[in-house]
Amino acid sequence: MYSFESPAAHVQGRGVVTELGDCVASLGSSALVIGDEVVLDIVGDRARTSLDDAPPPNQLDRAVPPPTKPR
Repeated sequence: MYSFESPAAHVQGRGVVTELGDCVASLGSSALVIGDEVVLDIVGDRARTSLDDAPPPNQLDRAVPPPTKPR
């Protein structure tokens, strides 16, 4: 069995990451932000600041991929 649920909203555009905290606050009490190393290196600081400035307390963590097995 497969299941797929689409997000209630999709927001994109120049500078929108600075509004992340407000978007999260309007949807619920917590958020999971997922991005690879490249994306988080580009927008991570702005996303973290936006989340820190908006209630409730939110958190942005960098997920570390598991090490690859040698072939």
